[in-house]
Amino acid sequence: MKNSKRMHLVSAFLVQFFFTAFYTIPQVYNLYIAEDFGLGLAEIGTLVMLQALPSMIIPLLLGRAADKFGKKQMIVGGLVLYIVGGLMMVAAKTVGFYTAGLLINAVGIATGYGSNGPAIADNFPDKAGRYISWIEASGCVAQTLVPLIAVAIGVTWRPMYLMVSVLAVIPMLLICFVRIPKYSSADPANTGSNSRAKITLSLIILAFAMLFYCGMDATYASFVDAFFVDQRNIATHGSIALTLHGALYAVSRFLTGLIKKGEKTVIRICLAISAASLGMILLIQNPDIDLIFCAIFSFFAAPVYPLYLAQAARDYPENSAEASSLLMAGTGIGCAIMAWAVGFVGESAGMTAAMIMLIVSGVFSLLCYIISEAMGKKQKA
Repeated sequence: MKNSKRMHLVSAFLVQFFFTAFYTIPQVYNLYIAEDFGLGLAEIGTLVMLQALPSMIIPLLLGRAADKFGKKQMIVGGLVLYIVGGLMMVAAKTVGFYTAGLLINAVGIATGYGSNGPAIADNFPDKAGRYISWIEASGCVAQTLVPLIAVAIGVTWRPMYLMVSVLAVIPMLLICFVRIPKYSSADPANTGSNSRAKITLSLIILAFAMLFYCGMDATYASFVDAFFVDQRNIATHGSIALTLHGALYAVSRFLTGLIKKGEKTVIRICLAISAASLGMILLIQNPDIDLIFCAIFSFFAAPVYPLYLAQAARDYPENSAEASSLLMAGTGIGCAIMAWAVGFVGESAGMTAAMIMLIVSGVFSLLCYIISEAMGKKQKA
């Protein structure tokens, strides 16, 4: 039993690592992919959007199925699609075949990722926050390592995609030998008879909290470089801010895994400091001090995502995948809507106005979380 649980942890870390690695590769090679297929920036943007699209839809479609038929099956199925799609992209001679592989791979990632965290919460209910935070940290490690590996070995995008696709066989084989309970071991009844009744308004509001959080957090990473160029006339500081962002994310999420109690208080504090640090960047207007507050933002924004997911999975043990899927859908929607809105506002009104939008989004996330908690207590009373 203990060996099975250890194997489950290892496989979960590897699943997160390879899923994140696949999303990171285009960030390094997009221009080379465009050159190989004769694409412009608009077409590359469309491919990025298509890659993100399944993460908005698949969790909602398969969340309940994962609770009913088993999260293990969903993870294995997701990895199969991940590998097949990746190999199609490697072999692609036309942009159409490449796009088909991209979509299959993205569906696989959305399918497997939607069950990876909830499966950990079911198998380790008392340590769900810790392990999910560490799993998310492994994704941050992938974001850091992929560009370094690409530079170190000096290969094109096809060998990189081939490497992460083939190596994903390892977690797929490991997960086949893991025992994952159908429902959380914290659920004394261990039945799903009342699962639909457990999806409450409190959870829906928590999904909106996730939507606004990701609208702030993910959009920051996409536009911080543009902010420094537009508002500070410095190109190098954006790259430094992004480097700090990835490194501090990994450290912060690892430390989040060490938290044993008070996770709800940590969420409130982190959201408040994150929004405030963005506000300080606008107020102080000193490029070097801006970087300090960028670092503060990255460190305190990092814990919120895994803690939101862990709370949803713990609070709804009979249908943890369905509960988590609502939050993951909020993630995709928040990232897509805010990326478009901030890009539009930044171009028409300037990056200061765009940064204000991020601050407002963070404040809304905090308010939604407070409301969700209050409603949750009322429903339990």
